[in-house]
Amino acid sequence: ISTASDTVVATIRVGREPYPPVISPDGRTAYVSNRGDGSVSVFSTRTNQVLDTVEVGHEPYRAVMSPDGATAYVSNAGSDSLTELRS
Repeated sequence: ISTASDTVVATIRVGREPYPPVISPDGRTAYVSNRGDGSVSVFSTRTNQVLDTVEVGHEPYRAVMSPDGATAYVSNAGSDSLTELRS
């Protein structure tokens, strides 16, 4: 969404029941937890293209980024686990 014009710039298709994205510290990559299908979609914020979809535990909730941007951690509520994703 463009804050200058309040218009939709792009729609990015990810998995089912997505949570808000977590943006890497450099602003280039975003991680979306898809609760409905047990995956995380990784996409480029520059091209708005999905780079990868990674299977994680059951019902992934939210991702958080390490301060250096090297690792994303995803809590999986349905499988009582934590997934570590390295960029």
